[in-house]
Amino acid sequence: MKRNLQVYLILFMALLQAPTRILYFAMVLSAMRFTAYFFKRVEAKNYLYPIFLSFTSYVGLFMLNYTDRKLPDNFSAAFIGLRSFNIVFSLVFTGLSMISTLILGLLFISFSDQDSQYSQVEGVDLYIQKEELSPGGLGITNYSKIIKKRNIILYGFLYNTVMISAAIKVLVYRDHLEDEGVMQKFMVDGALYSAIMICSYFML
Repeated sequence: MKRNLQVYLILFMALLQAPTRILYFAMVLSAMRFTAYFFKRVEAKNYLYPIFLSFTSYVGLFMLNYTDRKLPDNFSAAFIGLRSFNIVFSLVFTGLSMISTLILGLLFISFSDQDSQYSQVEGVDLYIQKEELSPGGLGITNYSKIIKKRNIILYGFLYNTVMISAAIKVLVYRDHLEDEGVMQKFMVDGALYSAIMICSYFML
């Protein structure tokens, strides 16, 4: 049930993209699927999985035309399924569209955790090596939870670090970008940081 709802969320985020950006959204999704497949048999203690996901999420922002220098130029997502602007749903839809690549990364971390739990139920271990099953007396379930939290913390930290550095760059060059809404862009980025921290917290 949880997996199905997550898949529906991915499809809904694809619907929120501008028609010319759906292909780019599919490319980001494919890149994350390839990353998940590649790291499925890598040792669970490997740190590269959340790092690759955060990098792909950040690149995906540019592919969807949400750059670190300008305000978005397309707000069609605010009117998906609506006849006029709605103060609640329009803002939620726009926010989901803007942080869709971030949510994709968090979903793939969740998929990885669900695959691990499923493999434990079936008695088949997909990516946790035998010698890792009980480090320091931890059971398989507790160890999987620790790995999941570590991945989420790494993903959120790296993503926020890159985004904050991008916002600082905008402020540094504000004298050359006066007509492009520097402070407005900084406030939008601040909303993205808040959403990232909130999503990461509920994923822990």
